[in-house]
Amino acid sequence: MKNQDAKFILSGYRPGGQDAPDPAFAEALEQAKRDPELGQWFAQQQAHAAAVAGKLKEIVPPAQLRNAVLAGSMLAQPSMRSRWFRPALIGAAAALVVFAGMVTVMPAKPTMDVEKLTAFAIQDAQAGKHARPIGTAANDFKALLEQDGLCLATGLHFDFETLRTTGCRTLTNDNHEMVEICFKRNGDFYHFYIVNRSDYSNLKPDAFTGTKALGGVSFVSWADQNYFFMLASKAAPEVIGLLL
Repeated sequence: MKNQDAKFILSGYRPGGQDAPDPAFAEALEQAKRDPELGQWFAQQQAHAAAVAGKLKEIVPPAQLRNAVLAGSMLAQPSMRSRWFRPALIGAAAALVVFAGMVTVMPAKPTMDVEKLTAFAIQDAQAGKHARPIGTAANDFKALLEQDGLCLATGLHFDFETLRTTGCRTLTNDNHEMVEICFKRNGDFYHFYIVNRSDYSNLKPDAFTGTKALGGVSFVSWADQNYFFMLASKAAPEVIGLLL
């Protein structure tokens, strides 16, 4: 099991240990014990989840909220719209109280506009060829990218931290690092960027759709559960789209 798969599983593990007997978590928990980096990540996630749970327990609803909800449910109006509207409004107010409490304890994450991140990758791609990857992991990943017929949107297997620290070119953007690797497919040269989704909390998968051409560079992007991917090339837009 790769660390990214273990993280996906452990992200659903509740603080307090009540999920420990669940066999669905067994392999990922064992990997967290063996891998120091994964173990540190898991400990941080559990600490944060426990803090949020503790804060939520401290939220005290307004004293009159229960009475207001009960009173609203007892209101009998001639209009069907009136009978449903008022309790719904009161319920929405109650939900807002809980949500406001959650907002106060959730840590802020750096955010970045989709267009700015796209422009950053395209500008970097316009700079020309970059250094070749160094090390076994990076070169193996480059060879994978160059396989004819490989679908980049579904056929990639990699460890982000290994690529970042052992041979791939890295770029710093918004105080976070992304990995970039260059490869050739069918005679065309490509720049491939990988961004950790946890570093950019406001970037959603559906924000990355379609192929575009800007400044002589064709660009396409997509996402999975853990990463955003961006591909840039001087190949035609219809050519770059064939790699997905």
